[in-house]
Amino acid sequence: MPRYATLMRFDFTIDTPWAIGAFTRAGTTGEDAVQAPIQRRPDGSVYLPATSLVGGLRDHLGEAAVDYLGADKGGDTSPSQLRALGANLVEAKDPEEITGVSIDAHRRAAKGGHLFTREVVPGGTRVQWWLLWDRDDNDPAKLDAFLDLAANWQPVVGRRRTANQGWGTLHAIHHRTIDRRDPAGLTWWLQDRRACLAPDAKLTGWEIRQGEPLASSPVLEYRFKAVDPLHIGDGKPPRDTDPKKNNVLYTKTEVPADSWRGIFRHRIAHILRVTGREVKGESRDGGTRGILRFEPSPVKLPDGTSPDSKALPQLTQVAIDRISGGSLMNSQTVAEKSHGSLYSVQYLPVGSALSLRIHELQPLTDEERDLLAAVVRDLDDQIIGIGGGTTRGFGSIKRKEIGND
Repeated sequence: MPRYATLMRFDFTIDTPWAIGAFTRAGTTGEDAVQAPIQRRPDGSVYLPATSLVGGLRDHLGEAAVDYLGADKGGDTSPSQLRALGANLVEAKDPEEITGVSIDAHRRAAKGGHLFTREVVPGGTRVQWWLLWDRDDNDPAKLDAFLDLAANWQPVVGRRRTANQGWGTLHAIHHRTIDRRDPAGLTWWLQDRRACLAPDAKLTGWEIRQGEPLASSPVLEYRFKAVDPLHIGDGKPPRDTDPKKNNVLYTKTEVPADSWRGIFRHRIAHILRVTGREVKGESRDGGTRGILRFEPSPVKLPDGTSPDSKALPQLTQVAIDRISGGSLMNSQTVAEKSHGSLYSVQYLPVGSALSLRIHELQPLTDEERDLLAAVVRDLDDQIIGIGGGTTRGFGSIKRKEIGND
């Protein structure tokens, strides 16, 4: 056994919602199925595998990763000096289910049969991750070199990273080095070490290296004002059914990052096709990782306040029978119980404001910036809209200059 051992505890939070996928559970094919569940322990609690964290740390270390985590793939093999131990979720909210639907890029409407439900853990999860470094020499310079590199690591875990999922902040690295040939060190290692591994254990006498915020990635920001009512579907079944109405369609009060990503993906693909250029990321074998990160956009009412979903207005509409051209009737077995297809759509009023923020995960080329600008122009020209009902007078927005009301 190596003479020296350094235990390290990385304290960080996952600030945005996150999900590390699991295989679809057996029997999840009905209406209540979760098509994209998260990984869980046998007791049902959320599981954060160390492999996900090691992969992120390896990406951050870059060329130096081979020195600490061994060879990745191909070439000469070398063992990892660091051993990744478990991650304690010290504070995590209960997982939530989010329902969404795939959009047909040509019709700009939901694809039939493409409703799906996925699980996410809400943001604010507090994590303590343990690593062990066994070695025969106690050269402080080697440890300091690793801490210098790791201190500005930004943890990113799980899927849908371009839709603002899984982004975290490293707060501190606690570390302690012991000599197993020293009686006091060996006693601590054999008797007291286990108590330190408990969640939120007090690490008396340990050294602390504070996390250093990574330089912020460049951010593109656009401000918009609604010139039509906005309806942002929440993906849930119609609720509050009235005998004289079939349903009420409620609206979210923010545009999800997934929606922005879908708008830009479809519109950029359209622009590339009509200009005769190659559309990347649509091969049969799958595409490449995205280079943009979209933030969700909370909507502000015209007076600048945050909307109260219970107080938002509703517009009553009626479904039309495409055969007769009149109002659609929902027939029941008894004629007296048949009723018309009146329904209500909740919306955010004209004049509501929102901002779109896009992070550059790697430097963009001039052509890539031009493509983003073209999509923003199409939104500003109201060629495309956001949210639901864009073909029925909903979802048009107009660009505002930053700093102007």
